[in-house]
Amino acid sequence: MDPIIFEGICLVFGALIGSFLNVVIGRLPQKMSLGGRSHCPDCGNVLTAVQLIPVFSYLLQRGRCRACHKPVSPRYLIIELVTAVLFGIAGYIISPADLGEYIMLIRMLLFIAVMVVVFVIDLEHYLILDVVVLPASKAELILKVGIDF
Repeated sequence: MDPIIFEGICLVFGALIGSFLNVVIGRLPQKMSLGGRSHCPDCGNVLTAVQLIPVFSYLLQRGRCRACHKPVSPRYLIIELVTAVLFGIAGYIISPADLGEYIMLIRMLLFIAVMVVVFVIDLEHYLILDVVVLPASKAELILKVGIDF
């Protein structure tokens, strides 16, 4: 695959994952379920599929809720962009050619996602949640053992 196309795929995938990380970051410290539809934190309006498109929906709505018109935190946009860029950089650096390198890329992307969640939750709530760190550590051990064999 052409490296530029692969890096573009990593960027788009990173934005999508960044959108999910926003849900994790918003709900885990509040001990809310990760299931259920995304909604405006102010008015509770359930977001449509178009309103869930990472980066573009924020820009199209000018950073405001379509229902109540209250400002949406720029944190959502920043996390989506940062995650996209970091995933793109990981895809560029690793540029996988075989199964072992794809597993290494998956490990790197998992690490990036966990670090984004840990960093933002710690920044906002002064918490590092076991519910994030322990499963990620287990996944890393499983992926690491898989590479060594």
